[in-house]
Amino acid sequence: MSYTRRELLYCTLYMSSCRAANIDRFVEFLGEHTDLDGEIHPAEFGAFARELAARIDFTGMIEGDEDAQRSLVAEDLRQLAAVDPAGMDLPESVEQGIMDSEAAITRRLESIGIKIPSFTLSIVDTFPQPFDGFDWAAFAPDQEDEEKFGIPRGVYFRRDRLRPFFSQALYAHEVIHTATGEIDPDVYAAGLEEGIAEVVGTCYGGLSVLTPQVLKNILVYGRHGVERPHIWSLYRDHTRQAFALFLEFGLEGLATLISRGRAAIHEAAAAILAGTYHQLPLPRGNIDEQTRDVLEFACLGYVPSHAYSPLECLMATKVESGRELAEVYAEANIDPEAGADRIRTASSRSALFMIDDRAIGYSIVGRLLAAERQSGFRLLRYVPV
Repeated sequence: MSYTRRELLYCTLYMSSCRAANIDRFVEFLGEHTDLDGEIHPAEFGAFARELAARIDFTGMIEGDEDAQRSLVAEDLRQLAAVDPAGMDLPESVEQGIMDSEAAITRRLESIGIKIPSFTLSIVDTFPQPFDGFDWAAFAPDQEDEEKFGIPRGVYFRRDRLRPFFSQALYAHEVIHTATGEIDPDVYAAGLEEGIAEVVGTCYGGLSVLTPQVLKNILVYGRHGVERPHIWSLYRDHTRQAFALFLEFGLEGLATLISRGRAAIHEAAAAILAGTYHQLPLPRGNIDEQTRDVLEFACLGYVPSHAYSPLECLMATKVESGRELAEVYAEANIDPEAGADRIRTASSRSALFMIDDRAIGYSIVGRLLAAERQSGFRLLRYVPV
């Protein structure tokens, strides 16, 4: 079995909900303190994460964001250490995991009437020109790309961007592009098509190989990630559009729309914007309940807005109605001089609590943390600096 420390970090992140609002920066920060590219057996991961947490944790008086971040990162690492990758029945490698998922994802998508063309799955060090400069994890060149640039159609993954679970979900997403690209490849694949690929591919297709919990975490860290590339926000918003079509027409309607190609999908996007999509000539049926549950969470239920600086986040987790500010500083181990201005900033920015002189006048943070415990997903998060 071949996994690096980096790969197992991502593996456990997708199995667990941490406070870090940008997991790439979280992992980059850890890479400053240890070698993440060395191989490790999954059974050794827990001890590795606990040791790294102890090394990073800040135990002195916290005076700013960097100190607070060390404390929060250590807390997240200890949570990841409690996830046992050795008990997950992992494939021999991340690459093997994608290969093993191909057949199951294809069967599930074909079961709802999507015609998946024959293509090659390629894992490469760099994408073929002229796509070699793009910082994508994967892409699906179609007939147009084959004719213009000589790139065999298929799904291409960059080897250095492979991750456990995430790459399997991404494969399911890209497969939808191979289907639409067979109809009118001259039409650019963008906009609502990305949302449909998320709904039908990532969510419905991904459920053939991934649990709902893992898919929800993938969507939170990716589409709801904070200070991520702007394109991920577009994907999230187009997924909401596609979810509207799913609720109206079900998988049967979306599969039919996919079979009509990219021009028809762009026309559907315009109908959504105009509020006339209910009249689209699509069949209705097959509202898969498990898929709807994942999408309701990602499009409607999850609140991504509670993300603050490490110091603000750490203080906010200790806020309770009626508690003296001095108690908040003591509970969070924060220097009162460092916290005095920042807690007021956090109050005005978040609207989660109100300060009355030297105490917390009222706060809904306790209810927010209770919602976290009930749902299993972190809502109050920090943006790594």
